[in-house]
Formats: sequence, C-alpha cells, structure tokens
Amino acid sequence: MRIGIYLYPEVEVLDVAGPFEVFTTANRVANRLAKSVHGSEQVPAPFEVFLLANQPGVVAARAGFPMTAAVGLDNCPALDLLLLPGGYHLDAMQDPALRAFIQQHAATQGQIACVCTGVFLLAHALPQLAVPVTTHWEDQAELAQLFPALTVQSEVRYLHASWPQPPTAAVNTLQLWSSGGISAGIDLSLELVAHFTNDALAAATARQMEFRWCREPQRG
Repeated sequence: MRIGIYLYPEVEVLDVAGPFEVFTTANRVANRLAKSVHGSEQVPAPFEVFLLANQPGVVAARAGFPMTAAVGLDNCPALDLLLLPGGYHLDAMQDPALRAFIQQHAATQGQIACVCTGVFLLAHALPQLAVPVTTHWEDQAELAQLFPALTVQSEVRYLHASWPQPPTAAVNTLQLWSSGGISAGIDLSLELVAHFTNDALAAATARQMEFRWCREPQRG
C-alpha cells in the first residue's frame, strides 16, 4: 500500500513523523511476525510510505525543523492513501496546486487521512463534503464556521467517514479519516494499520513503539 504524507512550510513535525513512524514500524513488525511463522522467508512490506511536497527537497517544518520531500506533486506516483498533516495551514489551504492534487486523488484513488488541521486542506479542496470530522480542539470552532457543511465533532480522538462521489469519479465512495491534534495522529495511523492489514499487526506496532493506543472514540 502506497502512502504519501504531504509537507508544506510550518507543518507540524509530529503530524508527519508520528504517522511515518507507525507505518514504517508496522513494516518491521510485520516482517518479524512473518519470520516467526515462516522462518527466514522475507515478506513484502505492507506499506510504502514517503514524503511529498509541491517540489521535491527540503521543507522547513515548525520551528525550522527540516524535512525532505522525496517527490513533488507533478511526479508523484499514484497513492493508495494521501495523508494531510496539520500545522500553519493557511497558505497551504489556498495553494491551487495542492487543491488540484487533492481533488484528483479523491476522484481517482478515494482515500484521504487528515491529522489535526490537515482537515482544513481537505475541506477547502472539497467544499461539497458533508461528513463528520474532527481536528485539534483549538481549531474546531473555526473549522465549523468556515465549512458549515461539515459536522465537527469534539471529544473524539479520530473519525472515519464515507462520502458518495459523482459518477465522473473513478471510485464510487470517498473514504475519509480525521484526527485530533498532533499525538492523535499516531492513534489514527495505528487504526489505519488495523484497517488495511489486521488488528494484531496494529497492536504489535503500538507495543513496539511503547505507545498506549487509544482506540476508543473518547479522548483518553
């Protein structure tokens, strides 16, 4: 499964690094679990994850933390899942190249996950969405005001929603995930591991990371 995590200036570091760590750790754990069953046999990694930006190269995240995008929007291979992290999102939200990329991905691939204020990027690109979402507690009121078609939920760690697409789209239903702020992206990413593989791998990944996975909808 190919996952692309989008970078933009002032993106929240843990919104990117947390999911990246979950998916890459899941790859290591999956290989170890397979070896325990099949001996030395190598198994394909369940996730291929990389960072992308408008252009390949270094992007300055929060506090100047450098992150390197492997590919740009123009040469990005088809993604199974696009992950939109939060951060200082106002400029990125108005970016026409990103907006077009999100729209194209939604129509052709149909799976998007948003961490924290990354949901603002999604909502601006797809203003027709009328689904339940969540975001950082500090930004929930603004999200509801800017995008009244959304049902913004509080006191949840993460959410999954589906949205029917127009007949012109290649996929019938858009699958959307959103999470609360920063560390909630780790919980969401573990849920994505469970969704796309199995619960056992997600639980083993959380254990490997020494992370207490909050899988219940209520904030822990």
